[in-house]
Amino acid sequence: MSSCEDAQWYLHNCAWGRKLDRDGDGVACETLC
Repeated sequence: MSSCEDAQWYLHNCAWGRKLDRDGDGVACETLC
């Protein structure tokens, strides 16, 4: 993933997207966002 926007899209649109939000706060890939 190259951007926060990409990460958020995967979080909301892919079955495995929840794995991108490790702490459950609704923000995917904390290092990008």
